[in-house]
Amino acid sequence: MRADNNTKEKILSAAVELMSSKGYRGTTLQEIAQCVGITQAALYYYFESKEAILIEIARTAVKDAQTAVGNALKENASAQKRFADALQAYTYVVLGNKGMKIYFDEVRELSDPAKQVVKREEAELVQALAEAFRECQKAGMTAFTSVTPRFVTLAVIGMSSWANRWYDDSGTLSKKEVAELITRIALHGLFK
Repeated sequence: MRADNNTKEKILSAAVELMSSKGYRGTTLQEIAQCVGITQAALYYYFESKEAILIEIARTAVKDAQTAVGNALKENASAQKRFADALQAYTYVVLGNKGMKIYFDEVRELSDPAKQVVKREEAELVQALAEAFRECQKAGMTAFTSVTPRFVTLAVIGMSSWANRWYDDSGTLSKKEVAELITRIALHGLFK
């Protein structure tokens, strides 16, 4: 029997909705199955455990961020513009992706081996941004020449990542406007 991708996506979608409101521990496999309209036994055909669902949510969220950042870094622009666009793209994903919130809130629930898989993918994202900032340093575009690119990257994406805690879709600013503002705030002190 072959796994039905549509059902698998429905399971992940239901899990994202439930875990984003109730947390990992507060969400049961039975609730996820009920939301999809399948039995809990059928759910096991698609995922061997609740942790496997969380791993898939986390990996998908990180991959979404990697894709957005990667696309911004491919642009034919100055190093500073590419870094700024990549940070803005990352922030936009953080604000609009419930899976990112689940990742930030629930990664601690993963077993160590599973956590290492997801953290490795996150490290690739950080490395891509750090390399972009290193280009800015080489081009003399930043006052922060003695600080490691990784440190700067972790600082600015930390600022962006925290926004998923307080951002409200019903507020006066759109996701795009908030991503632009966070990027401007983060970079204002970085570049000459």
